[in-house]
Amino acid sequence: MVHTLDTQIWLPQPPEEVFPFFCDAFNLERITPDALRFRIVTPRPITMGVGTTIDYRLRLRGIPFSWQTLISDWRPPFGFDDEQVAGPFRRWVHRHRFVACEGGTLMIDRIDYALPLSPVSDILHPLIRNELLAIFRYRHAAIRELFQLDSDVGTTILIDARKPTGRDSNPDGEAWAVKLLYDGACPFCRKEVEWLQRWDKRNALALDDISATDFDAAKYGLTQATVDGTIHAIMPDGRIIKGMQVFRQIYAAVGLGWLLAPTGWPVLKPVFDAGYRWFARHRHRLARRTVSDCDVSTCRVTD
Repeated sequence: MVHTLDTQIWLPQPPEEVFPFFCDAFNLERITPDALRFRIVTPRPITMGVGTTIDYRLRLRGIPFSWQTLISDWRPPFGFDDEQVAGPFRRWVHRHRFVACEGGTLMIDRIDYALPLSPVSDILHPLIRNELLAIFRYRHAAIRELFQLDSDVGTTILIDARKPTGRDSNPDGEAWAVKLLYDGACPFCRKEVEWLQRWDKRNALALDDISATDFDAAKYGLTQATVDGTIHAIMPDGRIIKGMQVFRQIYAAVGLGWLLAPTGWPVLKPVFDAGYRWFARHRHRLARRTVSDCDVSTCRVTD
């Protein structure tokens, strides 16, 4: 199973000034926790571009291993991608993006990764993800110091991390990790949202009720019929996800990703995807049969 980690941080310098720091591989040592003993073994100087390979050594919980990455995309000063050639993951693609925003740069990191021996090893994913989150928390703290950010700006948007606040720039200017488009007219949906909110200690979820009279699907580039037909969510970089992927993402955002990890396993994924599609089509009919406060046309939980 491929997992995704998204982070964002705002920096007060333009992309042309930010990009050179992050494309210098040796600066990685400055923003990586000392406990990892991260070292670049490729001799200086390293000429960066498509096809460049870089070798590293590091330790994770005391276990030493080597890592080699390949620069697969190079578009200064707006982005570059590095992919694992050899290392501990079955797949690792790290996309770096630098977007001009509010007089500075919104730096976006997106990592798609898969564990070795997946899906069996996915049971350990919560532990691995926590390690990655700790590394990026350290990284952003180091970046804040190096780029001399004030304490009230540039706060990170980080899935599964602390509450996002400040100048983080989602497409609508709010601070959240996942925006869920949920059906408040469905009691089952409403109850699940209420349950997730109790677990959402970091306010990672934003909510938009598709049954509300002022809901406008067009602002997301969708139609009402589309959002009525299946669940959708908006990611901080503007991506739209739907179906069971939404549930895996929102559960991960509140720290419960391990509960739904099996739904993404190759053998089980088609079963859960089909089960959700059946539920989505029949949710109001099921609600009318099981909830007492339903009328003929809709079904809503009373407050």
